[in-house]
Amino acid sequence: MANTVYTIVPTDNSIESWAAADALNTALTTFGDNCNKAAAEAKIAECAAWLRDGLRVVASIDHSNYDPRDLYPR
Repeated sequence: MANTVYTIVPTDNSIESWAAADALNTALTTFGDNCNKAAAEAKIAECAAWLRDGLRVVASIDHSNYDPRDLYPR
């Protein structure tokens, strides 16, 4: 059975948004919360107000080759 994995992605191409998304995803994975949408949203809520608008949660299916970061320019 496939699991839904939640990833935090930046909505803009700023260095701050990319760094925040990377750090938050690392924290989610470290604590095993990457399958919990509420945990991902809570991580975004912990960020500074000016940074929250630059982040969003994207769902993907575990074991696929899909990378949600491919939706955004690098």
